[in-house]
Amino acid sequence: MKGIAISMEKKYSAPAVEKMLDIAELLSRSDSGYSINEIARLTGSPVNTVYRICMVLNERGYLISDPESGHFVPGSGFYFLGKAAERRMKLNTAAGPLLGRLAKESGESTQLVTLRENFAVIQMQFETENPIKLVAEIGTLLPAHCSAGSKVILANSPELADGLPETLTGMTPNTIRTREELLAELETVRESGIAYDSEECIPGVSCVGAPVFGADGKCIAGIDIMYLMYRVDEEKKKQFEKMVRKTAAEISERLGFSPAELSEKGRRK
Repeated sequence: MKGIAISMEKKYSAPAVEKMLDIAELLSRSDSGYSINEIARLTGSPVNTVYRICMVLNERGYLISDPESGHFVPGSGFYFLGKAAERRMKLNTAAGPLLGRLAKESGESTQLVTLRENFAVIQMQFETENPIKLVAEIGTLLPAHCSAGSKVILANSPELADGLPETLTGMTPNTIRTREELLAELETVRESGIAYDSEECIPGVSCVGAPVFGADGKCIAGIDIMYLMYRVDEEKKKQFEKMVRKTAAEISERLGFSPAELSEKGRRK
């Protein structure tokens, strides 16, 4: 997988956001917090600007104000953001080595996919060594209904699938166009544990995916093998199914998931 170069050169400017981050970073280093005047002095920002930012962050739950001292300290909003980042880092750590191995074994590019509202988000990708290969940018958004990696999440999260619009965006002639049609396919995906995107997102490109489960038994991600259809026959597709299913199970196990829990949930439904 190619690394992402991080440049220290400042390319963009958003003064209000920068001031808010200055305040958040300052408060993260103090147990007792600071008053408006202290924050203004320590960050070099105008008092009225600091006041407005702190009031907004307070209203949104990102800062808490001590009524006696008037000091501000980080609130639950930052805690939940931190927990979300922690979950993502844990997922990436568990999935990375196994996705890299899958790319080598399959000879095709592999991806880790999560959901953001109605979109699939490419969290991680390992490229094949094949000179003719498919590459997607980390963070790329794709409609959830036409990606194998997100279909497996939707199949195991009915409440998310039910929230999709009745009419779905068509990316290619093969894209599923209605929620009713998608829900029928997701039933099959849930039973088989495998999803396909057969030229539904990009002409000539297909993916086969499997679900990744967290310790609580919830489907938190999907992985897939992405390939050019002309070089993969039916026998190879079956091999890919076994590979992606095995890899997804191994990632889930690293995250603390027990397959027995899923079986028990299925029996209780």
